[in-house]
Amino acid sequence: MLQSLFSLTLARKKTILVLGLVFLAVMGYAQTPHPVYLIVNNATGDVTFEAYITARPDEILTETSLGCNWGVSIPNGIVVQCGSFPTQWVAGETLHTDAMDLSGETLSHELVLVTAGYQYVPNAFDFSGILYGDVDGNGEVQAHDASLTLQAACGLIILDEPQIMKADVDGNDEIQSYDASLILQYAVGLIEEFPVEGR
Repeated sequence: MLQSLFSLTLARKKTILVLGLVFLAVMGYAQTPHPVYLIVNNATGDVTFEAYITARPDEILTETSLGCNWGVSIPNGIVVQCGSFPTQWVAGETLHTDAMDLSGETLSHELVLVTAGYQYVPNAFDFSGILYGDVDGNGEVQAHDASLTLQAACGLIILDEPQIMKADVDGNDEIQSYDASLILQYAVGLIEEFPVEGR
C-alpha cells in the first residue's frame, strides 16, 4: 500500500492531501448531531421556541436555526438540533426550552442530555391552560381586561394576536362590547365560565 501511495502522481497526492485537510477541518468544527424531539399538545396556532444549554444561556437556538423546526420533522413537535449550538454539547448537560403558542402562553421544559443518538419526549408541553379574559396577561381576569376589550371593540386601541384570542370570550371571532361585558361579569363573579370555554 505504501508503494502504491508513492507511485501516485503529484497532482493526485495534492488532491488526497487537500481532501484529508478539509475532512479534518470539518470534523474539528462540526458539533455532534443530537436531535431532541419535544411533543406539543393543545397549542393554539404555530409554536415558536428558544432553546439553550443551561450552562451557556447566551447560545440560543430557535425554530429557524439549522436543523431545528416546529411541526416539520414531526407533527406537533419541536425539534432542537443540539449539534447546532456553537459550543459542543456534553452528556449530562441540561437543555432548557421555552415554547410560546399563538395565544401568547409560554411554557418551559428541561431535559438532561444523554449520549443516545436522539431524545424523544412525549407531552413535553401542554398548552391547554389559556386563561380567557386575561387580556393584559397578568394571570388574572379583572375589570382592566374588560376595559381593554371595550377599547379594542371601539377601535381606540389595537390588540395583538394573543390578546385578541383571550378577549374573544364568546368565541365568535370578533372583539365586541359583549366580550367586554362578559369579562366584567366574570371579574366580579356573576359568571363562572365564558361561552368559548363551553364549546
